[in-house]
Amino acid sequence: MKEATKHPNADKLRVCLVDTGTETVQVVCGAPNARTGMKGVFAPAGSHIPGTNLDLKKGVIRGVESNGMLVSMREMGLSDEA
Repeated sequence: MKEATKHPNADKLRVCLVDTGTETVQVVCGAPNARTGMKGVFAPAGSHIPGTNLDLKKGVIRGVESNGMLVSMREMGLSDEA
């Protein structure tokens, strides 16, 4: 992750800039461990998240654009770990 900063309108959210290898994508994330420099799994808008049965869409979360999701093992359906 290129950058993770505090969301301007929410105490428990972070605004993350994710380097996908071909572009940089902005994602609003609720994970408390999201931080600059971390490596994780990114699911772009249009992805299906099996652990939550959610289909991702681009959106705006508390006034900030979000274009995907940083996905946990639980959300991928691989583990009970979040």
